[in-house]
Amino acid sequence: MKKILVIAIIALIAQLSYGQQKVEQLFNNFRTESDITSVNMDTIATKLALFKKSMGVEGIEILRFNDCEQNVKERLDTAIKNLKDPAYETMIKSNKNNSRTRILVKIEENKIRELVILTTGDDYALIRLKGNMDPRHMGKFINDHKDDGR
Repeated sequence: MKKILVIAIIALIAQLSYGQQKVEQLFNNFRTESDITSVNMDTIATKLALFKKSMGVEGIEILRFNDCEQNVKERLDTAIKNLKDPAYETMIKSNKNNSRTRILVKIEENKIRELVILTTGDDYALIRLKGNMDPRHMGKFINDHKDDGR
């Protein structure tokens, strides 16, 4: 009876984790797709940028999928739905019109070490900011610039 219970638990765990992926895997799996626009600003480049001074961002990676085939976008949709990474917590989830956005944060020692923005729908993109960001400064920056995208 114990063997059956152990096997059932193992099967359940395997079933739950099947198809789940982590943030790093998500970026690695789609970084090499054809027809994506990839921008990666490393530590040196971002030290010169506004983000470093005002927010503590040390690296930015952006993957845009606007010119990709529909099947790549569908795979991205599925991958985002299956994204389960215990190192990140969901900060914001938004579904407006044809766009879906999910913002994840990885917090260590009261600092945001990574902020990941996942968008699908009208505009497909994966955006990752790495650094040593103070959540208070992030909130101020967002509030100060929230009307810039009119």
